[in-house]
Amino acid sequence: MKDPGLEHYKKNVQKQLKKLRPLFAKAAIGDFSTKITLPDNDDEFTELYTGIQLMTEVIHEKIATIESVNNELQLAQTTAKLGNWQWDVLANTIIWSPQLFKIFDLPVSKHNPTFDEYISLIHPEDQAEIKKIIETAFKAKKPYLLYHRVFRKNGSIRYVRGIGRVIKDRKGRVVKMIGTAQDITDEKKIQVDLENRTIELEEAYFAQKRLAAIVESSSDAITSKDLNGVITSWNRGAEKMYGYKDSEIIGKHVTFLIPPSLHKDEEYIISCIKKGQRIQHYETRRFHKSGKEIFVSLTVSPIKDTKGNIIGASAIGRDITEKKLADQQKEDFVALVSHELKTPVTSLKMFSHVLNQHFKDKNDAKGHMFATRIEEQLDRLTKLIVDLLDITRVQKGKLEYKKSQFSLKNLLTDVVTDVQATTATHKITVRTADSSKVFADKDRVRQVIINFLTNGIKYSPHANKIIVEIKKKNKELIVGVQDFGIGIDKDHQDKIFTRFYQINTPELKTYPGLGLGLYICNEIIVNQGGRLWVKSIKGKGSTFYFTLPLAE
Repeated sequence: MKDPGLEHYKKNVQKQLKKLRPLFAKAAIGDFSTKITLPDNDDEFTELYTGIQLMTEVIHEKIATIESVNNELQLAQTTAKLGNWQWDVLANTIIWSPQLFKIFDLPVSKHNPTFDEYISLIHPEDQAEIKKIIETAFKAKKPYLLYHRVFRKNGSIRYVRGIGRVIKDRKGRVVKMIGTAQDITDEKKIQVDLENRTIELEEAYFAQKRLAAIVESSSDAITSKDLNGVITSWNRGAEKMYGYKDSEIIGKHVTFLIPPSLHKDEEYIISCIKKGQRIQHYETRRFHKSGKEIFVSLTVSPIKDTKGNIIGASAIGRDITEKKLADQQKEDFVALVSHELKTPVTSLKMFSHVLNQHFKDKNDAKGHMFATRIEEQLDRLTKLIVDLLDITRVQKGKLEYKKSQFSLKNLLTDVVTDVQATTATHKITVRTADSSKVFADKDRVRQVIINFLTNGIKYSPHANKIIVEIKKKNKELIVGVQDFGIGIDKDHQDKIFTRFYQINTPELKTYPGLGLGLYICNEIIVNQGGRLWVKSIKGKGSTFYFTLPLAE
């Protein structure tokens, strides 16, 4: 016979279990979101419900904490570009974190790559080594650290650092492998930049040491100063040239060495340096410790800091006192000889002209021919004497200029007409329509044009034309004389305007000269506010240019 009380209790238990069954089913799959409602009656099941409710609340709190930690971990991994993975060896399943997919340039997916798929994502040159490292670590049951590259879809390469370790069961069998992979491309770039910078600094250090040794052992005076003109360095060459030791001169103003009459030159030099300009082969005078003046040639260059700011100037000086004295003696001798030759040559010129006229009147063709040649040679000698006298005047600053306003086009036309009458081999063409006037010494400018034209004819023996052109640009006129002759090497183009400079090449040795004409032309143009230069291609010809300012 059944006990009614027991039967009632069984039914009540079944009823309560039926209520709890959905809760347990959800809990089995990790869902603890369902809340428990306590029964209204106070019976033996109330404590059970209360316990389950408390347990559920604790589980809710733990789940919330875990979710918070996971979110923080995911944020940290994203920030650090760090992803993690785990490999269940027994089930042969691999799980990747979302960040790991991003590192390998893959869309986040429920499908996790297999080991072979992971290897295929690595740079082909790194695959074999990485596979060997992981397999060796697995067999040895030891952790590993590796580095490899990853090809992105856009063609870029990223650098990855991987760390992994094995997890063993109680029997020592490997049941899992876990690890991380971190994108260290930015770190790698910083490391490479740092290594390159270190190499650059080392090279700069040794270069500075070599430069310091060269400077110190140089026979030239190599010094430096700040933008206020205070001397900051002084090598042995400077000590030998000026007589002062570095301890005696560093910290003093550079005008300590400069004659008072030249102090304004130093202001000009500093102004050029502040503009970033370099001054080359500047000839001037300086004081020696003994009190005597010496002639020096200076090349002054700006000194810049690492940011490119100009902070001072370096100067390379060379004592040219002996050269200057020798040049002066040579100039005095040339001036004396030229002056002494001028009178007898003038007389010879007059007598040759009379003699030539005599042969002409007598119809003596042979005598006329010889007399004409004498006159031509005397003309050459007269030009040479004039050049020699001009050069001495130039050196002493006594070359006179009688300036006036005149049409450069008209002067050019007159000179071309005169020179054209002396040559049957070349046709001189003038291309200009500009009648603008310049303010200059007409006769001196004529001298320059004649020099350009006669040189053009002389150095283009296989050509038959010379082209002369005038162009107006801004506030000046530009004159160009173009020939189609032998041309000038680029190495010589800046030097041909210096005194006595001659190009010693086989084809030019057949053209006699002292190297004075272009030097004098340059001085004439520069001293009248103009410029003079040449453009030339070897074997194709040259164009000589000069400018003069327009008359106001």
